[in-house]
Amino acid sequence: AGPAGMAVSSALPDCLRDAPCDHIAHLKGFGVGKLATREFDEVILADLRSALSQSSVLVWDGDAFDAQSFTRLLDRLMREVRIPAVAFFYRSGQQEFVESWRPRLPGFLGPLHLVLVDDPPGPSDNGDEKWLWL
Repeated sequence: AGPAGMAVSSALPDCLRDAPCDHIAHLKGFGVGKLATREFDEVILADLRSALSQSSVLVWDGDAFDAQSFTRLLDRLMREVRIPAVAFFYRSGQQEFVESWRPRLPGFLGPLHLVLVDDPPGPSDNGDEKWLWL
């Protein structure tokens, strides 16, 4: 269970499990500071809107919301399009994810699901290897 508007589980949500593969839109960003300019936001959002249908599911690797990240585009998209969104993130990062996205939930048109996965083996770090494991 998670905050109102967010389901947290280790299992795939029905919306993803039942979705045809060609209706799953997986977005991969490149972390904080990699999309600092907003110059292309409208073009990117228009492309995403045209690629999505009412039966689409939006999926990403659980990056926290940040105004200098691709997640600002996810935030806008989830406020404009009524489709479910599914994020995958490590169990150890659940609190970080929830705290990041909780304030944004009231504006979302569709549900947000957080799927928790086991942390990678070995020492915990915040480097790129952690994201490759995910």
